[in-house]
Amino acid sequence: MVVGHDHPPLNEAGEQAIGFADLAKLRWITYPTYMPMSALLERELDFAGLPMPANPILTASPLVTVILL
Repeated sequence: MVVGHDHPPLNEAGEQAIGFADLAKLRWITYPTYMPMSALLERELDFAGLPMPANPILTASPLVTVILL
């Protein structure tokens, strides 16, 4: 997980741990749904009772992912 250096704190309660529920509200860069890494992410979010983040940026290229960051 990566956030920008000027991103506001995700956990406003002052807790140390940040969970999927905090991150699911944000925009994500993910692999397309046909790739195994996407299936693993969907499974973990499902276990946490959360949907996939809305409007993700999809890319199968690690280089493009780094550029988008």
